[in-house]
Amino acid sequence: MAEAVHKDFSNATDLADYLVRKGLPFRQAHAVVGKCVAYAIEQGKFLPQLTLAEYQEFSPLFAKDLLEALKPENCVAARTSYGGPAFTENAKQMTLGKKLITKQKNVIKQLQKNL
Repeated sequence: MAEAVHKDFSNATDLADYLVRKGLPFRQAHAVVGKCVAYAIEQGKFLPQLTLAEYQEFSPLFAKDLLEALKPENCVAARTSYGGPAFTENAKQMTLGKKLITKQKNVIKQLQKNL
């Protein structure tokens, strides 16, 4: 999976979120990211392969912390909405799943007793 996300543009949303955290309105961040993606495609690169200098051609808000923000593990960790892919959300879903399985097993046991 890690290899796959290095070879796509799934982190474009994270790039826009990065700019928003730096104070750029989302609409403008979206436009900047669109230009970055188009540039990367033109150069035969993916977003993590662009240099900080290349990013700064599109916005002065890009700083040294950008490349860290684009790491797949940080992109995943940032997705903390209910059911999202963040590690914390996966742990919650695992706990809920285990509780559900336990309840289902108890129902089956009860049904088997009644037969």
